[in-house]
Amino acid sequence: MQVSNSMQMQQMHQMRMQGQAQGGGHGKGMGRIMQSLTPDQRQDISSQLQSLSQDDRKNIVDQIKSLDTSSMSQDQLYQSILDILNPETQTNTITATSIDTYA
Repeated sequence: MQVSNSMQMQQMHQMRMQGQAQGGGHGKGMGRIMQSLTPDQRQDISSQLQSLSQDDRKNIVDQIKSLDTSSMSQDQLYQSILDILNPETQTNTITATSIDTYA
């Protein structure tokens, strides 16, 4: 009996740790998406999510979960998430590209 309790405690600990690494355990969809990334990418995204307010984090996570990841490479997925996290960077890039095109 004590062995099974020990195993359950270990499994619960592992689940908690995985949830924290995946941006706080925001559901199966977010966990699946985070598992598609490299450990460094996961860490980067998790730290950016943790720096947000709870409301902003929830909105960002909902946007990330709505991504159609079925046809994305790992790098495309990572870039899409970064674009969601940093929309001003994406706007600046588009503006700079448009200016270069017309110049």
